[in-house]
Amino acid sequence: MFNKIVSFTFSMLAVSYAGYSSAITHHFDALAKPSNTLVENSSSHSFFENSGVISQTSQISLDDVFAGAGYVSDNEVPKIVSCIDGSPEVDNSGNTFGSLSFDSSSNYHSTFDDLTIKINGKSSWLNASAKLSSTSQEKNTNIDSTIILRAKYEAPSVRFVPVDSAMPLNNRGLAAYTKGINTFYSICGDSYAGYLKRGGVLDIVIRMSFSNQAFKNKFESEMGVSLGGIQDLKILLNTTKEKYKQNLQIFITASQLGGDPSALGSILGAVDNSDVQACDTANCFSILDSLINYLREDGPLHTSWKERPAVIGITPVNYRDILVDDPEFSWESQVTPEINQARSELYVQLKDQYQNINQIESVLKSTFTPMIQKRWDAIVPEYKALKVLVEENINTLAEALSICYENFDLCLAAKVNAVANLNEISFPRDPSAVYDVSKVTVGLDAESYCSVPESSVVVGLGTRIRHGNAVGVKLKYRTVNVDGSLGSPHYVQCGSEAPKNFVEVPDGYIVTGFGGRVKSSDLQSVYALARRWDSEQRMLVGDTRTFHSGDNYEMMLDLRIHGPTGLDSFFDTDHGVISGAGFRSKSDDIKGLTAKVGYIY
Repeated sequence: MFNKIVSFTFSMLAVSYAGYSSAITHHFDALAKPSNTLVENSSSHSFFENSGVISQTSQISLDDVFAGAGYVSDNEVPKIVSCIDGSPEVDNSGNTFGSLSFDSSSNYHSTFDDLTIKINGKSSWLNASAKLSSTSQEKNTNIDSTIILRAKYEAPSVRFVPVDSAMPLNNRGLAAYTKGINTFYSICGDSYAGYLKRGGVLDIVIRMSFSNQAFKNKFESEMGVSLGGIQDLKILLNTTKEKYKQNLQIFITASQLGGDPSALGSILGAVDNSDVQACDTANCFSILDSLINYLREDGPLHTSWKERPAVIGITPVNYRDILVDDPEFSWESQVTPEINQARSELYVQLKDQYQNINQIESVLKSTFTPMIQKRWDAIVPEYKALKVLVEENINTLAEALSICYENFDLCLAAKVNAVANLNEISFPRDPSAVYDVSKVTVGLDAESYCSVPESSVVVGLGTRIRHGNAVGVKLKYRTVNVDGSLGSPHYVQCGSEAPKNFVEVPDGYIVTGFGGRVKSSDLQSVYALARRWDSEQRMLVGDTRTFHSGDNYEMMLDLRIHGPTGLDSFFDTDHGVISGAGFRSKSDDIKGLTAKVGYIY
């Protein structure tokens, strides 16, 4: 069948796209008119020819519905047979429309809505729940940001026209009808598919998974470019590739409704979602070039949509509307408002659990720089355990939702029991770390230098000057814990002699600059600039404060002024810290200061 959503996944490493606030839609000027010949379920014709009453109450999915098929409103499922005599007709055979748009991730709900079949203009929760696993990539998480490239096609609709007769049932329907309303309902349902809206939808989701929330937030706050097409996207990817490097991975997932998805699979690679492979920049651009070809006005996508449009909407017609002369041909729906509410609540919770799975997979599938990966690896067991709990929740909610469509008497109890037995879900905190980005020197290179261990920050420093030369550096440091807090203080001594002057900053502060003064070939003062670290926001906050041992300074290295060169678009002072320090002295002057600069998050 070509109506089902088919998904493919590929991933791109170290490329990026900027967030944006609105969708830009481009209309194709002309789409070739499809033939009036109806392309439906190939077995549907035999349904009209078979006149015998069948005993089973076989149902089919909404994806496989055909015009005139029986339909059960309470269960929101079509029957495998038709009980009404008539024929399908194409409405407005020349009326076609196509569009291509870039949508922000904030439009996730409308995006998902496009990929679900509507019943009387509203999504079926049962049908929608079956598609959650293929669309859960589209939602933002605390470390993921997404954009959606969507192509849509509207084909001529199909209307089933019953024969002009007081009794428009076919032989099957008549045979069931003579056995009473319960038999008729069991075989034919309470309605028939009277109107089918047809078309196609393709969503290509570019999901950017960052190594931490701080990078994701920085990315989204800085970028606000609107895209005019895939070429703009290529330019954007090229200019941002070097900014985040291995702190970012890109995953591409595609969901296609209608047409023949095999061509899409050959572009993206029909790989299993659990074993996604990365591509280099050239291959990523090659994929985008292939998508441009796939999406062109006369390309494979629109050709297959014209030949095999999917059913994207169903309007059932109740048999009472055509059997108006039979007062006994009536029954009451068993679906109460309470059951409808239970279905809705279960579906919303099920959708949330699929988003949890997406966030977990973002961590388990990602590979970053060795230091950052080490921080993530420390909490991977927690994520794996959490995944088990989320999968249990999905099974619990899916079972309850199924009950609410199959056994109405048990629905409310099943919903209450399912919600009461859900596992509590609490995500581990993103691991904090200090990513060393550069060295900065003011004046001459240091002759005595010292640095702290990885994922640590300087909170105190001093140096020793003997005979006019720097001969030792001592640093006080704290390690950034996984929860973002600063650990207990430690010291590291480099060089032959301990410092004469040493300055420390208050608890909760981190050094962002340093300097000092030499007089008479001896150290007279050492200064430290510092800002307060907010572990909740994962950034430095407040004004820069000055701390010193001794008076006055003749040279100062200040990250507000002396930031890493060539990293202006990446580095900012709310995350810039000192993770190493060095001094150079000659005679009565400091001749140089060197700092290792870290990016803390």
